[in-house]
Amino acid sequence: MKKNWFVLIGLLLLAGVISGCNVSEASGRTTVKLNENSEYVKTFKDLHLGEVLDFDLTWADADETEVTIWTEQYKDGKMGTEQAGGISFRESPEKSEKGHLGMGIVHYDEKKAIVVVYGPGVSGKSEEIELDYSGSAYGWEKAVDAEKIELELGKTYILGAYRISKDSHIQSYNLKDKNEVEKMIKEDRTGFLLKVKTEKK
Repeated sequence: MKKNWFVLIGLLLLAGVISGCNVSEASGRTTVKLNENSEYVKTFKDLHLGEVLDFDLTWADADETEVTIWTEQYKDGKMGTEQAGGISFRESPEKSEKGHLGMGIVHYDEKKAIVVVYGPGVSGKSEEIELDYSGSAYGWEKAVDAEKIELELGKTYILGAYRISKDSHIQSYNLKDKNEVEKMIKEDRTGFLLKVKTEKK
């Protein structure tokens, strides 16, 4: 059964790679914006896989820069020391590109899930994680909405967080405020921060 889940995830990620290779005449800075109606979101809902947080990426200077997207897990009020998944995409032959990047939580067991990170033109990375949902509320906290934001070179941005609270209530936090993020980490049972960064090659 577990093998079937991994095969299915692989097919989804492959579809993501193909659809993420469209070239666009982008100009200016690299930007991201939330897309709550993408095919990624629809696929997860239709197949009851779990939750996905998907973004439209406009990658400017794709032939000169690289984009890294990764997740960091926090638990019991503390940040983990290792990434729960991450990928970099670089060396594009095009001046600019458009595609999708994001994170998915695939449920296949009462206490286990697979964290998936994906980007345009690259195979996604998945990792199995044990999660305790007992008596808790859970879901996404979004730092970026449908209005695009520009990504400055060398700066790390939080795109969103997947949160599991300690009880049946979950409080909203402003992920653009460092102090609010620290409060959220202390209040939640566990969760994942989704981050992105662009750099010169």
